[in-house]
Amino acid sequence: MQDTRRTAIVTAVLATTLVCSIGEVSAAQPPRMNAGLAYMLGLFRLRVVAGRITVAGAMSLQTHKGEFKTNDRHERLELTQAGAATTFRYELTTPDAQLTWDLLFGNEIRIRRLPRRAAGQPTEAAGQETGGANAELVVFGQPTEGPLTLSVGEGEQRKECRGVTLWHLFLAEPELCRNELAPLLQVMKPGWELVQRAQTIESLLLHSADIEGQPSRDVWLRLVTDLGHEKFSRRQSAERRLRLGGPEALPFLLSLDLDRLDSEQRFRIRAIVRSSALKEVEEGTDGVDTLDQIVRPLRADPIVWIELLRRDDERNRRIAARQLSLLLNEIIDFDPTAEDVPRKKQIDALRHRMRTP
Repeated sequence: MQDTRRTAIVTAVLATTLVCSIGEVSAAQPPRMNAGLAYMLGLFRLRVVAGRITVAGAMSLQTHKGEFKTNDRHERLELTQAGAATTFRYELTTPDAQLTWDLLFGNEIRIRRLPRRAAGQPTEAAGQETGGANAELVVFGQPTEGPLTLSVGEGEQRKECRGVTLWHLFLAEPELCRNELAPLLQVMKPGWELVQRAQTIESLLLHSADIEGQPSRDVWLRLVTDLGHEKFSRRQSAERRLRLGGPEALPFLLSLDLDRLDSEQRFRIRAIVRSSALKEVEEGTDGVDTLDQIVRPLRADPIVWIELLRRDDERNRRIAARQLSLLLNEIIDFDPTAEDVPRKKQIDALRHRMRTP
């Protein structure tokens, strides 16, 4: 009975991720690039690889420039295609804000949204395209090497977060990234459903960590063993049964250490993950890391689980604390039932510890 109930919960959480994320994203719609400029931008491949934005253009040197202007909107795009040395600069100015998107050599990214009021410009004109009249200063940076940074606001109200990858940023500050960062990234790639992907990642991380001790785990482990059986029929049967596990089996498969499996097992598990019940999420993101590529490294990263200790749901905090203890091979100093203030102090202490060599 308990196993059946858990299955229903997991299925519901994963199945409704798409619906929930669409409603949340609608509050911060990204500006739409002029169709002609968007066509120019489509001449090279903009992707998210290993949680970082990458770009590749034609190997031959090509330079393209375009401009679009109306009474209340001015856009400019200048890009140079040269293989790994592709660069571009995009500017969008409206009565409310100015947005600049710079891609420099070595996949260095700089995005800046500056409210026009910051330059003494009027903000009463209509338009929500770059954040509206209440938009704040937003600065995003991806250096050639090192952590990504996001800052929103100015002065004492300024908020800043850092992360090794985009996924670390979204897990650390989901609301900030949903409202401020995702719309700016989607200017270049409307097909990047990054908020939806980040929510799915968090669900899979928590469920893959919570899979320990489930009665069905032993059955799945036997099926994984059979994936490497000498008989082809046994391998086929095991793969078919794991596929039938649907969204409940997916967190289990993502929790496996593939380095301990043989090549046949790894090949079949990856095929199952790609064709899982979340297939529509995989295929709905244009040029973004697959769930398998994202969840496995994040699951082994203590920083990720420290961020998940901040969640409102006590059960999720318990899961995160248990997983962090397993990764550090010790019982951590964290009480998931404590009030907000003492919990924050415990989390800050854990963060400080992880940053200290």
